[in-house]
Amino acid sequence: MKNLIYIVVLLYAFTFSQNRVAPEFSASGQWFNSEAISLDSLKGKVVMIEIWTFGCYNCYRSIPTLRDFYSTYKSQGFEIIGVHSPEFDYEKDAKNVQEALTKHQVSWPVFQDNEFITWRAYGNRVWPSFYLIDKNGVIRYTHQGEISETFPRGIVALEQKIQDLLAETQ
Repeated sequence: MKNLIYIVVLLYAFTFSQNRVAPEFSASGQWFNSEAISLDSLKGKVVMIEIWTFGCYNCYRSIPTLRDFYSTYKSQGFEIIGVHSPEFDYEKDAKNVQEALTKHQVSWPVFQDNEFITWRAYGNRVWPSFYLIDKNGVIRYTHQGEISETFPRGIVALEQKIQDLLAETQ
């Protein structure tokens, strides 16, 4: 019975998060690799919102895949915005976030969501989570969990959806 309830909750969260206008960013901390960006300013692009924290093993193991996506699709109108939502107090420190971004060669814009404002606005539940937003600002696809060589199924689905949404912008 517990498993059934868990599945229903996950399905509800998954359904709730797709096909709705993406909530605007609400940074409760510093921006890195960019000046502050609004979601509205990204209309016309395909945007991946990556909710993560640097202390999360599954999060940092996903970074190489994100680097590949970014280098492959950025010139085609794709953007990643990292939403750093800390699990522990040491992850709230901007200096520690900057060190992690440098160490893991994260070049896309990232902002601190220390108060979990953006996390809650997206109805997020886990690290890492990925939300693909179309050119009109609508969430069209979500993926929760690591995307890496260890967990490649998520990579294939995300990349296909990125390609599909980019094709819509042509």
